[in-house]
Amino acid sequence: MPLALVFTAIQTTTEELFFHGYVVQGASMISTNRVFLALVAAVVFTLLHLLNPEVSAGGWLTVFSNYFLVPGLLWTVVSLIDGTTELAIGAHFANNIIGILLFNIAGSAVTTPALFTISEFHATYVALSVLVAIPVFLASAYKVFKPDGASEPVSQSDRRGRR
Repeated sequence: MPLALVFTAIQTTTEELFFHGYVVQGASMISTNRVFLALVAAVVFTLLHLLNPEVSAGGWLTVFSNYFLVPGLLWTVVSLIDGTTELAIGAHFANNIIGILLFNIAGSAVTTPALFTISEFHATYVALSVLVAIPVFLASAYKVFKPDGASEPVSQSDRRGRR
């Protein structure tokens, strides 16, 4: 279990910094439109995960829900709204560590001794759980981590009247 925590933290942090930091910054050289930036990061993230075994087991529904919609698009939007990658890193870590420690899915990219073993991958159930998880995540993230005035960065334009 300690190895799973360490390696998952390294893996998720690296992915989030690359896709939602580096890729988004690179795409912003072409356009600063946030929809464009989110779509570029989501497509690149999805393309690099197409070799995972879940893709062949679940088809387009798995690609859309497991790779494009949640980690690709949703966490990019969260990073763009917050201006940081911390919340996306935490969400990605929580998603992966729950998947690793609670569910062992036969034929998945990571097979581990877990609390529950799933013998057959069902993309429909995963997609339905994603549709429930997205609003719950967004509601809790922006209710609990709602920015306040004290955490906002101070810029020169905020110093009116001071010279």
